[in-house]
Amino acid sequence: MRLGAIAIVLCAMLVGGCTISGLEETATRQAWPADVEAVFGCTPVGVDILGDGVRGSGSGVFVSERWLLTAAHVVPEGARYAWVWKNAPGSASGMVLPIELIITGGGEPVEEGDWALIRFTEMAERLDVTPARLLEGSVAEAVGDGDSVLVGFPTKEGAKDFSMPREVVVLRSAALGEVDKLGHDAESELHYLRMVRGWSQLGGASGGPVVVHDDQGRPGVAGILLGRVEYRGLWLRGRAIVTHAVPEQAFMAARGLLDDLPSRVTPQEMLTSDLR
Repeated sequence: MRLGAIAIVLCAMLVGGCTISGLEETATRQAWPADVEAVFGCTPVGVDILGDGVRGSGSGVFVSERWLLTAAHVVPEGARYAWVWKNAPGSASGMVLPIELIITGGGEPVEEGDWALIRFTEMAERLDVTPARLLEGSVAEAVGDGDSVLVGFPTKEGAKDFSMPREVVVLRSAALGEVDKLGHDAESELHYLRMVRGWSQLGGASGGPVVVHDDQGRPGVAGILLGRVEYRGLWLRGRAIVTHAVPEQAFMAARGLLDDLPSRVTPQEMLTSDLR
C-alpha cells in the first residue's frame, strides 16, 4: 500500500512538477480605474496594426503626442495604418492613424530588443491621450520592494475584426529578482514579474505599459509587457511575465529628438536601431 502511494506521488510530480521558488503565481488582477491618467500617469492604448495583409494586435503607450512605444512582434512588415483606441468607463474611442515611421530594437519575440517606436501623422494629436512619464533604470530596480502594474488589452478568442471587443486587464505584480532557470541576467533589458494564478491569455497585451511609482509616489512607465515565459523541467516548473525596460530611443522620442527623421510612408523595412 505504501509503495503504491509513493508511486502515485512520483507520477504526480512527473506530470505536474514542483513550482520553482520565486515563480509562484501571486500576481492579482485589479479593477480598471475611473481616473486612468491619475492612477497610471498616462493613457494606455490598444492598437491593431495592418501591413502586408496581416493584422498585428497589441497594446502600447504614447511617449509624446505622436510617438507610440509597443512591442516589435505586434508590428507586421509593411505596416502602414493602425487602429489606436483608448478605454473609458463603459466605452472605447479611437481612430485609424497613418504610420510615418517605425523604429525597432531588432529583437525576436519576447526577447531583448523586442520593442518598437511608431511615429504617426499629426492626426494622432486628436486622440487626446496623456503621454507616459518615462522612468530610467530596470523594471526590477524601479519596483524594488513595491509592486508594478501592467496594463494591456488581450484579444478575446474568436476576435476577427475591430468590432470585436478586447479585454481590459490590469495586473499587479512584484518583481521576481534572480531566476536562474529563466536565464536572468542582471544586465539584461528583460525582467520577470509574477504571473497571475490561472491566467494564461496575454496575446494582445504585448507592448502595454509597466507602471511603477517613484520615491515621491508619482506613477511612471518603467517598461513594456512582452508576454510570458514558461519553464517545465522533469521536476520543476514555473512561468512568469516578461517585461522589457524602456529603450533609450523612447526617451529621445519623448524629448522630440527623433521628430526630424524622414518619414517612410510607403511599405518598407522597419528601421532597426543598433542596441550596441
